[in-house]
Amino acid sequence: MNGTIGLSGGRPFEGREFRGRFVGPLVPAVSAGITVGATFFPFSYIQDLLDALEIEDGTDSLEETGLPGIPLPGYAIDLRVGAPLFPFEVGTSYSFVPDEAWQYVPENVTALDYRAFGVGLRRRTGRDAVNHPSRQAMGFAYSYLGGDVGVRSDDDIEIGEFEYLPTDSTQTVEVGLTDVSAAVEWESHTAEVHWSIGTRHGPFEGYSGVAIGGGLSRFQVRLDSDLTLTQDGVAVPDNLRETIITGVETLSPDVSLSPGIDADSNWRAGWYVRGFGGLSVLVWPVSLGVGLSYAIIPGVWTISATTRIRL
Repeated sequence: MNGTIGLSGGRPFEGREFRGRFVGPLVPAVSAGITVGATFFPFSYIQDLLDALEIEDGTDSLEETGLPGIPLPGYAIDLRVGAPLFPFEVGTSYSFVPDEAWQYVPENVTALDYRAFGVGLRRRTGRDAVNHPSRQAMGFAYSYLGGDVGVRSDDDIEIGEFEYLPTDSTQTVEVGLTDVSAAVEWESHTAEVHWSIGTRHGPFEGYSGVAIGGGLSRFQVRLDSDLTLTQDGVAVPDNLRETIITGVETLSPDVSLSPGIDADSNWRAGWYVRGFGGLSVLVWPVSLGVGLSYAIIPGVWTISATTRIRL
């Protein structure tokens, strides 16, 4: 959803009315904007990972704020151009996570970054009157999103107690993990079709719309840690570790004592439905606006604020 920041908001064909008034009908309408936004992922998205790492109270402080989820802030810079004589508008945007994002994430999050690039096309539908207060548009947008998030655990994790000698079941070893950290990297390609309607009354403008989209995503998961083997609270000598590890894995085939995991996923398809809307005030050539988007599937909120120059 963060990849859509700066792409599909705003009244269709911003600035078109000023093109004919000031610079002639054959000069494209141009608008450029800077958007500050955040996507709120459900707490359950990261809580499952925190639980697996036995990180307590990982999202409690955020839930107490009343926020709808874990905020992933992002900036977007976009440029839109309205085609002369034709009811088309094309745009492009680039999004990124600002350094200020760190003050909004749990302390156990060690990495948080993403890069997004998008392009869009909108065509005016309905009435063609340039100065009519209401305008409708159909649009198509494509976005690429790549990023990573890292989480560490400040606590040691106890895996359990296992037998390791086939001939003596009384010989056991306690297995645990220390210095545990996990990282997830992902990339996705998303395309959506959206319909919007916008209206203007004096300096105030508003818009709303709905979008249906889908895409392909894949991710890589890495887990790093130090494996601990103890007997009666005493660390197993280094020269016996490999023998004991082999014995545990032989007697417990479902147990792997590898201290790290590095797994890649295949490309997976997904889809979403979202509604969006916003309000802005225009003091030509600058407009200030706010926007809100909610993805019904999978249940993600996005908010944004935009400053735009329109010519």
